[in-house]
Amino acid sequence: MMLLNVPLLGAEKMDVESLPSYLYRTSYHYGFSVGEFCRLMLSHAKHLKKIPADTKLPTYIFPGHLVGQSKPSRCIRDLLELSTGQSLSKSCLWILTKSLGVSNGEFAKNFRWCPECFSEMKRMGSEPYFKLIWSMASVTACPIHRTPYEEFCGACGATQNTYIRNRPADQCQKCFEPLSIRYINLKPEDIAPSWMDIGSDIVEMFTRLGEIPERNFKVGGPYQSLHEVSEIYYKQGRIIEFNKILPHRYIREVMSGQSKLALITARRLAFRLGVSLYDFLSGAAGRVTHSLDAEVFCALAPGYLEARPKMQKDHKSIVKKAKYYIEAQPSPPSLKEIAKALGVSVGYFEYRHPALVSHWVATRKHYEETEKIRRQNLATQEALSFFLGEKYQTENRSKRNAYRTLRDHTSLSKTTIMLGISRAHHSLFDSRTVQCASQDFLK
Repeated sequence: MMLLNVPLLGAEKMDVESLPSYLYRTSYHYGFSVGEFCRLMLSHAKHLKKIPADTKLPTYIFPGHLVGQSKPSRCIRDLLELSTGQSLSKSCLWILTKSLGVSNGEFAKNFRWCPECFSEMKRMGSEPYFKLIWSMASVTACPIHRTPYEEFCGACGATQNTYIRNRPADQCQKCFEPLSIRYINLKPEDIAPSWMDIGSDIVEMFTRLGEIPERNFKVGGPYQSLHEVSEIYYKQGRIIEFNKILPHRYIREVMSGQSKLALITARRLAFRLGVSLYDFLSGAAGRVTHSLDAEVFCALAPGYLEARPKMQKDHKSIVKKAKYYIEAQPSPPSLKEIAKALGVSVGYFEYRHPALVSHWVATRKHYEETEKIRRQNLATQEALSFFLGEKYQTENRSKRNAYRTLRDHTSLSKTTIMLGISRAHHSLFDSRTVQCASQDFLK
């Protein structure tokens, strides 16, 4: 049984909708939160035996992680395609799986949007959505309006990553104010001139992605481009010049399959060869390069697509700071909190200090379990006080009223309060049953 048809917007042009936008928009159409909607699709797919029974959903995932070809992204896309009966391959950057390897850092973590584009969607009467190209971190401004992207609501400062969708995509999900309005007027210098590079190679790639269907796009196009260009140089007896233009050792590893190209590296190589990024990825660099002269090859300008400098970390100092930070906290912090406080990644600790990570995770887990038992006991105690205490003797002592009262007078979660009420009610019911039975026996 398929869901109602919610089409992927902009599928035939550069402005195609991103997968996280389609997921969030579809869940809004059906009145579910994103998490509930994903769990329902997973349950339905398991019932039809379309996916393995042990498939699990990620607990939380940022929109930017759904744009690429990660495992969670493929899982969500498969569930949506199974439920809607339509192909959603265009909502992700499928060219990465065809031509490149892992490209971390190429996608913005949060939803980004162009207020001017949202305003145009509203004037045209079309349903608002987040475009796939807005997720590309290397595209620094809107290709249409040349205006900077927004990532936080101008009215309340909230991101649009929340799983609870109460409004259309062009309204803030927290304060409900329109995202199509800029609350701080742009200055002339904020608008990128037409000659300024805002990630033009990525923009051109998006405009040309429809030239070749995905099923006909060659796998390993960059490697074919490098082979063809090096072959031209070899036949001309100028392979030494080619090695001067591109790092010989690295290119040899890439061409032999020992290393995989990331998107940022592919952009640098395409720029050095003087071809478009799309032609380089599609394997056509050798056929479109008209000048293969070392004197006229494009040199990387200062600051343009340069390699990120590697930070040399003092591992002993980081461990020392981590211990000081943990001792200063009132409760054992999580691994993510420790990494954020010290300005490093979670993966760094897991790779460099696995023993410490195991100890920190175990300490945090023990604290959370102890805290959970304490909150449950507190909820049970408060519920017993409601049913038996003199403070609430004039109120209706029902379970529903008990929940409302404890919700207003405590900071406990809904699940904890309900569990405490259930335990208190169960113990009172059992004690009264035993007392009545003993009285009947005595009679």
